Amino acid sequence: MQEDIPYFMRGLEQISTHSSRLVSSSKFLNHPVIREYVMQETLRKNGRDFPMTYALPNLFQALYEIRDEKRINEMLADQCKTKTELGDFFEEGFVSTYTREDLGQYGPDTAGGEYYHYLTANNFEIVLDPRIEMNPSWRPQSMLDYWDLRSGQTHDFDHLLGGAGFDFLGETTPLFMRIEGYFAYFDDPELAGELSTLLAIMALPTLTRTIIHYPSTWPAMSRHITNGMRVGRESDPWFLAKMEPILGMSKPDARAHIGMKGVEDVNTAAESDVWSEGAQSAQLIKEAAE
Repeated sequence: MQEDIPYFMRGLEQISTHSSRLVSSSKFLNHPVIREYVMQETLRKNGRDFPMTYALPNLFQALYEIRDEKRINEMLADQCKTKTELGDFFEEGFVSTYTREDLGQYGPDTAGGEYYHYLTANNFEIVLDPRIEMNPSWRPQSMLDYWDLRSGQTHDFDHLLGGAGFDFLGETTPLFMRIEGYFAYFDDPELAGELSTLLAIMALPTLTRTIIHYPSTWPAMSRHITNGMRVGRESDPWFLAKMEPILGMSKPDARAHIGMKGVEDVNTAAESDVWSEGAQSAQLIKEAAE
């Protein structure tokens, strides 16, 4: 009898299955890697035994396996019919090839100079795409391939120009910039959703983790979310732009050149140290020692 069941639990329909595995109508829930990632990244605490980026390569691969590339490419082609700048973006197929050393020519108050300082201070190299790193002659085979490539090649500039900085909490601004920017730019919400899926699965578990384990850092996290959404909503499609022309410009001039608007500089280094359980300050000490 329904009266014997708690109100919120009424209406459940039991569906039988011949499957010997967990099965759902959601392809995301069905994939063990995605299921594990969302569970772990939502509920775990941060620790230096588990690098923040460790689980990402497997997540990327899992999401690439289940997405409908044919359908996404069709939607991109359809958008090119009404958005000439998008068609030009794919037609040109520009690929960045600069190295960290190439950025050394730019002054300290330029976008290129600040990026160079960040890379050298952390002893980072620029990996513009692992496929190009392994095979310099590799080139994208589809519009979606190219979209993925350019999204990776321009990601650090979302940090640099979007006001996020490069601390741990600062990863939030670029994710929400892109999600909001895609939904603002594309006429097709299905396409915007497909291009935002990876971003959302990276971003949203982190929000829960912040509230349940590091609540004192939530106001800082919230500023990044708000900043990212505002920039994404108000800006021109900066994600179609080449970054090479702005390397010698100041950050305000660079933002104006690519149409990035509504930026608030959000410095959350102190909060990131709490959130990362000391990893942020340990990283700074290591940088100073080197």
